This record gives sequence, C-alpha cells and structure tokens, in this order.
Amino acid sequence: MDRKHAASKNFGRFQVGLANLLTIEIILQLSALFNLPPAKEDQIKKARSEQSTPSLLMVATMKEMGIINPLDISPLTKALENLKLHGTLCDVQTLFQNYNENTEDSTDSKFHGKRDTFLSSLRKMYVSQYDKIQPIPYIRDSVSVNDVFVEGGIEIQKNTQRLSRKAKTESTDDEKPDVKPLKSHLDIFNEKEIDSKRILVQGDPGFGKSTFLMQTAYDWCFSDDSSPLRRIDAFVLLTLRLLGGKLSVYSAIQNLLIPGESMLTEEEIKEILVSLGSVVIAFDGYDEYPERDSELQTDIKDIIGGKMFSDFTVIICTRTACIPRNLDPNATRIRLTGFDNNAREEYIAKAVAGGDRKAVERIMQRLNGSPILSDICQVPMFCVMFAHIADETEDLTVFSTVTGFFHFMIHCFYGHMRGKSSESAEFDQDIQPLPVFDKLNKLAFEGLTASRQQLSWEQNDFQKAVGLKCFSELTKIGILVQEVAQEINYSPGTSFTKQVINTKSVRFFHKLFAEWYAANYVAAHVGSVMTFRVDSLLKKISPVDLQFIFRFACGLNKKASKRIIAYLNGIEDSKSFASLCLFEQVKDIGDVTAVVEDLISEGVTIRSSDTRLLQRSNKHLIDIASVNQITISCLVFDHSFWKISQGSIFLKSGLCLHSLSTVTKVELTTGEGRELSEEQVLDILTYFQHSVVLKQLWFNDSLLPLALPSESIPCHLKVNTLQVYWPRFGYRLNLETGLWLMDDVMPIRKKCSRNVFINKADSRLLQECKIRMLENAAEYDISVTCLWLVESFHEVVEGSIVLKSGLRLPKLSTVDKIEIETENGREMNQTETIAILNYSNQLEKLTKLGFLGCLMPECVNLTSIPSATTSRAVAVRWEPYLPLLLSESVKPKYHLNPHSGQWMVGKRRSGPTQVSLNEEVSRFRERHRKTVWQKQRTANADV
Repeated sequence: MDRKHAASKNFGRFQVGLANLLTIEIILQLSALFNLPPAKEDQIKKARSEQSTPSLLMVATMKEMGIINPLDISPLTKALENLKLHGTLCDVQTLFQNYNENTEDSTDSKFHGKRDTFLSSLRKMYVSQYDKIQPIPYIRDSVSVNDVFVEGGIEIQKNTQRLSRKAKTESTDDEKPDVKPLKSHLDIFNEKEIDSKRILVQGDPGFGKSTFLMQTAYDWCFSDDSSPLRRIDAFVLLTLRLLGGKLSVYSAIQNLLIPGESMLTEEEIKEILVSLGSVVIAFDGYDEYPERDSELQTDIKDIIGGKMFSDFTVIICTRTACIPRNLDPNATRIRLTGFDNNAREEYIAKAVAGGDRKAVERIMQRLNGSPILSDICQVPMFCVMFAHIADETEDLTVFSTVTGFFHFMIHCFYGHMRGKSSESAEFDQDIQPLPVFDKLNKLAFEGLTASRQQLSWEQNDFQKAVGLKCFSELTKIGILVQEVAQEINYSPGTSFTKQVINTKSVRFFHKLFAEWYAANYVAAHVGSVMTFRVDSLLKKISPVDLQFIFRFACGLNKKASKRIIAYLNGIEDSKSFASLCLFEQVKDIGDVTAVVEDLISEGVTIRSSDTRLLQRSNKHLIDIASVNQITISCLVFDHSFWKISQGSIFLKSGLCLHSLSTVTKVELTTGEGRELSEEQVLDILTYFQHSVVLKQLWFNDSLLPLALPSESIPCHLKVNTLQVYWPRFGYRLNLETGLWLMDDVMPIRKKCSRNVFINKADSRLLQECKIRMLENAAEYDISVTCLWLVESFHEVVEGSIVLKSGLRLPKLSTVDKIEIETENGREMNQTETIAILNYSNQLEKLTKLGFLGCLMPECVNLTSIPSATTSRAVAVRWEPYLPLLLSESVKPKYHLNPHSGQWMVGKRRSGPTQVSLNEEVSRFRERHRKTVWQKQRTANADV
C-alpha cells in the first residue's frame, strides 16, 4: 500500500471516529458558526440510502467545504476553541494525532506520534485544572479561569546602574529602576518587551501568581494567530510544592502532567523537549518549594540558575520575600502589584454580578466605604472573597481590621457548609466563636516556620495529626484541599498496572489560611502568662514572608498584641510594620483616628531602602489619614518617588499613593543625579493643584528645568498659597512667570566655597544649572573659590567661553580661580591662548588661571593683551601631560612670565633640569604632531 492510499484509508477512519464524537448539539453549534448551506438533495438521498447519521453527514459536509482534510483540521479545532468545547477539542486533536501516527511508516513518525501525545497530554491536564477554578473555598461549581481572570497591575522592574563619572564631579550616581507597566500578562512573551530567557514573577501573598500562570496555560491551549503564545510549541507548568525530593525535572513532568496510560518514559520526554523549537517551563510557587533552602541539587535549581535548558524560556512565580538565591543574574523581574479600583470593579462585574450594574455599584460602595477594607482589597484574593460574600449578604459588617474581615469570612464558609441560606449566614461573630483546632494550629505554625517550609502533608499522617473532626470539617468547607499525585514505579517484574501509584496529600486552599491557623497558635502562646519563650517563638517568624501571622495574632489576642508590637519595635526597620499590627486591636473604626494621629505626629518618611512591607505600612497610614481628615505635617519621599500617572503617585517599588489630601508639606528627595523633565514637574504641580491643605512643595536635590511655561502652570496653584522650593540652589518658583527666584543665598555660598566642576560628562541641564548658579553668585557678590572645566572647554567666542555642549560662560566677576583641564595632548594655539587670557582679563576678582593636560605655545605673544593683565598680575600656570614621566614628583609646573610671555619652570622636589624638561615637552609635541599627521594621511587614503 503506497503512502497516498494509506493516508486516504486512515483519514476515513478519522472521519468515522470524528462522527462518533459529534452530538446533535455540537452539530448545530458548528453549523451556525460555519454558516453551512442547506443539504443538497443528492446528499440527502445518499445519506438516506446509506442510512447515514447526522454526524456522518456533518463530517462529509465539512470535508467537502475544506474544513477538514488529511493534512489539516485547524478550521475545526479553532471553531471548537471559540465554542469553548474544550473536552471535544482534546478528543479531536488526539484522534487526529493517532491518525497521523498511523499514516507515517518510519521511525520518525513514531517519534512524532509520541511528541503529539505529549503535547495532547499537557493540554488535557490543563483542561482539568483551568476548568475547575474555585475563587473561594465554598464555591463548588467548576469555573473556567478565563471566566474570572482579570488583569491586575503588572510591571517590569530592572535596576540599571549609570556609568560613574569622574570623581571630580559633584553629582552622585543614582540607581534608577527601569520600571515599565505591562498591559497584559501575555506581554511577557513579547520579545520587544522582554529579551531574557529567565522571568521572575513576584508578588505578595494573595496577589494571584498561580491564577496568572493558569490563565497563561489556558491561553496556550487556545492561542490564535494573533497570540504571542502561538509560536510556543510546549508550555510546561509545574507546581513546585509537589516536587519535594524529586531530582529530575523529567520525572516531575511524567508524574504530574503525563497520565500513566501514555507510556512515555523520562528519556522520551527529554528527547521530545529537546526536539521542540520553543519551550516555556513555568514554576508555580517557588516560595513553597520544599527544596528551596536545602543543599540538595536538583534540576529545578539548575533550570532557574540558567545551567540547564538555557534556551528555554523559564518563568518562576514566588512571593516577593522569597527570591531564588541562584537566580540567573540576567533574569527579568516582573512584579504583580494587585488590583486598582478599575480591576476590582471589572472582577465584580465579570465574575460576581453577571453584568448587573446596580449590584456592581452596591458592592463597590461597600468596598470603598472603609479605608481598611479598601486597602485589604488591593490584594486580589481578599477582593475576590469580599466581592462574593458582599453579593450574598444584605447587611455587611463594616470592618476595621484585617483580622475581623478574615474572621467573618471563615464564618461565612461555615454558614455555607451548614446549608443555611445567605441571610442566615449573617450572624454575630462575637456570639458564635469559631471552632478551636489546637493541633492544626501547631502543625501550621511548625510547617511555616520550619527550615524547610512545609505546606503539604501526606493525607493519612495529616488526618492522624489533626484529628478526624478537624480534617472532615475543613475539607468540607474547602479550607483544606485534597490532592492526588501519580508516582511511577519502575521496579523489575511489576506489571504496568502496578507501576502507577496514586499518593494523596492535603494542603491549605491558600497559604494565607495556613498563616491564620498559625497565628492562632502564636496568639495563644504569646498571650499566655509564660513570657520567657516569647522572643524565641517570634524570632522564628519572618515579618516579610509571614506578615499576616503577626497581624492576625495581634487581632486575636490583646495581650499577645502588646508583646508582639514591643518585639517588632525592637527590630530595626520594623516600627512602621508594628503600626499595622497595632491597628488589629482597634475594635471601632472611630478609634483609628487617635492611633493614626499618634503614629504620624512627626510626619511620614517613605525610603527606597524600606522593604515593600514597610512602604505599604506607611501608605496605609496615609490612606487612613486622608479618609479621616488627619493632618500630616510633612511627607518625605526619600529616593522612593518614581512618577505621577493616572492621578496617583507611584513609588519605585511599584506601590502607588492615591490621595495626599491632608499633607501640608511634601519633600521629594530623588538624588542629585536624577533629572525631572518639564512634563514631569508640571505633572507633579498638577497633581497637587486641588490640595487645599498643602502649603509647601520641596524638590530637594533633583535637577529641574530652569524655567516652566507660565501658561502650563495650573491656574489653581496661582491663586492659592502654595510655595514651591528648590533648595539645592536656593530657589523658589514664581508661579505667575514660571521662573525660579533666589530665596536663600546660603546654598550658593556653600557650593561656591568649594571647587565648582563643569564636566564634559555632565548633562546639558546640569551644566545650565551650574552656569546659572555662577551668574547668581556674581549678582550677589559671592566669591567662587575655583571654577574647574573638566574636558568641557571648546573655544572662546566674542569674549565668552563656549563649552563643548554649546553653552556659554558669561562674565563671571566673582571667580577667584579657573582651571581648564583638556583632554590629554590637546594643543592650544596662539589665538586660543590669547582669547582665554583676554577673557580672564574681564574677571575683576580672578587671581589664578591654570591649564592642565594640554600643550601650550612655547611663547605667548602678549602684545595683543591689554596691559591690565600685567598690572593685575593674574598668575597663569601650565601643567602639561607628559606620559614619558612616570613619577608625579618630576612633572613640571610652568608659570607664564607676564612680561616676556615665556614659560618658567616652577619649584619641584626633584627631577630633571629645566633644559631636559623643555626637551621632554618638545619631544612629546613632535610625537603628537606625527600621530595627528598619520591619522590625516590614513583618512585621505581611505577617501
């Protein structure tokens, strides 16, 4: 049988198999989608004579229209994707792959069949996962991830270090993060956005890292031509918490993603992965990886570090506080920043309210009614839980603490478990306390604080440890989740049916629930009479990784709260976080005011060196102060400010501040190396234009435009009493004209008392600012100790020094000394030298003029210089660049004779005689000229 006949015969078998998969409902949906014409009369007769079923007639029609053919069935698979017939799609793809495998007769065809089986198995596994999403534990109905997924904030973060300038410049390097927001999670596969093969996706607890990857798996299964995932041959998603003790990534793929009946071995999986053109491997939950801190070397660690699969794209999802130590240094970092108000509203409309606009508005009003709740619901998981509970509860409690919200939420879970109506779920949380599970509390605490964090347990062991009642109750509620993993036994002599071993394990629905029960353990022990073990117990808890254990424990026990806050106040940089814990004991929303007033009595400072948790704590204080009209005397952004966008202030960490309505003074300290453009300054002024309370705005050390267009300055600012200062140069902004006015001469006196450098490497704006400062020094009769031009001098034109940037130095009447340092070996001719001396002649207070690194004329013709130069006796010094002299002690310093124009050798400790020094200068000059002549000759030859 030839290949053509084999293909035709096997495709016939495929058609029969396809017909068996098509139900009447599917046929009707496909007919409507393809807009199939009515059946022809001869087709109907033929179908009746052959007693064909509707499905066979549908298959024949699709073949006739070219929807399916022996080589391609993509129109059909795309149609099934659009109709969300996921199960039928997988069956059709498997059927077609089996047909292809039978069509080929070579060894390659068998390999291709195994490869197709591998890819089909991945898709089947993801279908079983992304079609069974539970937004909150008690929702038992299967929900597709695509039906509930909402794009939260996503940012690319990189740290780029500016090239250091010469030590002589006064500017300091500022490590400025290159942060760029992404519109979609699919942008991480856009090579224009990310060119790295290692991508770290980090986010705080509950920020949707797992959902992020599950949606990506969904998109890969149903990617169309416009999707960047279309070019990805295989998307391998591994949950790291299930990979404890596994050294081989092939074994992990085989056990977790490939069903036992596929018969694919580890070697075959390896061969398939290597053969594919484009592979993405995604690791979910590195912070839950059992081997993350162990010495055990695994494939997972080698892949993350770039030692294995260096050509594959690897995505690592983890908590912000748990970054892999061996992460590839070239990895691109992505941060999930949570839900803003638009994302929260979109989720409620999409997944909760079902398009009911009134329901959306009702839930959003409840959410934004409390500053505490509004802050909590920036965390997507909390927002999701609140939205579903608020939709079912008519009279929702106003929450003042995170603990109160979480406590009420678990009560609602119990209400659903008991089969009560949504109305009966509204009960007083103080009247009906939650069940106490001491054994579970201890197990959760020990698992989270162990050197190798444990978040999953073998089911039988777990059940024995916590008791049957606890296990059954929390499993029924959904707080505990049972998982089944496959292990494959390759022991000799066993049949295949005995090789596949199912292992059952138990984990919490989310790590936050583990922290809740661990917090119950901490609250009970820290709040007890025995205090000698308090510090040793609390030292086991990382405030950065396990912040909610502290917060929940403080809310659960007042005595424990006092001891925990005292402990946190004794830890460096934990005072701001201690304030969050303090809020957990506030029982009434009105008591918040007194607490916040005490915490912000001396102002608030947000530093770039603060952890994200500490910055979030300060943001929390500011939000509460804004809602409750509590005045903040001063808010300082210490190198933490990034930009103004969409009506909010964004920090370099990715956090954003929405309202500063009660702040009376704002200070922006960005670093002397950072320039703010005209647009950025105007954005900042526009942001504060409606603030009635703000009186002062300070740009402490940035570089700002020397003038702003007056017509662009917001009108509201011109009529209120806001004062805008730039203390680096002692300026205050005139809001009417847009010009900076001198407000304080002390900064100029301080800067001019030292050397003022204008460096070639300085930006144009920095040079402009320094020139303006020198002009102001002349206007206010402030002496300038020394003006040092570092390779920035170009020429003298019309009595002014012109820099290489094109800027001009006007008459600077208060400069005492000028040093002109050129690039080594530059020759100053007679005309340039005379022009510089004439310029210096205009400066009344100038006493010294120096030339460094250049070659001067052997004799200066002083006849064209006014006699005032000699009468003022300006000391002119020349220090040539002589590379043949190795020791600083022998390098000469020449002084210009103001009468003869000759260069005279100054004093030196030791070295050659005057004659030998002059010879050295002559030799260098001649060699320099030959080098220049040779370059010109080479250039002419090239032309």
